[in-house]
Amino acid sequence: MTVQYINVYQNCQNQPSVHCIQAGDLQNAVVRLRSQLEQGEAKRQSLEYQLALIQKDGRQNIDRLDQREKEWKTSKKSLQGVS
Repeated sequence: MTVQYINVYQNCQNQPSVHCIQAGDLQNAVVRLRSQLEQGEAKRQSLEYQLALIQKDGRQNIDRLDQREKEWKTSKKSLQGVS
């Protein structure tokens, strides 16, 4: 808790008012927004991880295709030499 939050809280305990209600509403909004921010950060990290996995899979597919292309070229050369 910040000093400002403690002061508002203590003042509102002694004498509730429209100001105290508004301050409480704003504090609740801050808590809610922080929670949403943390959820968004967790979602971002999850998406970054998924992207890394997809990129890794894509690189593996490209490597496999390159290998197959080399094999086909080798086979083609050997078949052309037989003719």
